[in-house]
Amino acid sequence: YHVLHVVCHGRYNTTQHETQLQLENDHRNARQVTGSQFADMLARQGAQPHLVFFTACQSAMSPEAYVSLAARLVQAGVPAVIAM
Repeated sequence: YHVLHVVCHGRYNTTQHETQLQLENDHRNARQVTGSQFADMLARQGAQPHLVFFTACQSAMSPEAYVSLAARLVQAGVPAVIAM
């Protein structure tokens, strides 16, 4: 895929210092996934999309610029990320 558009609920966990995404599992139940878990899942896919676009609250939030979810995806090999 060239573009991955992620639409979900998101929030920044100030205790863990990480974005958490609410994704739907096979049973249509919400599953909480940390930004690190999401980046790891995407990295394991092999070829990365050229762009990941998040429509998820607080997906770009972080007290440090290089540890946000967007930054983690760039470190995992995604060339461009747009996050809220």
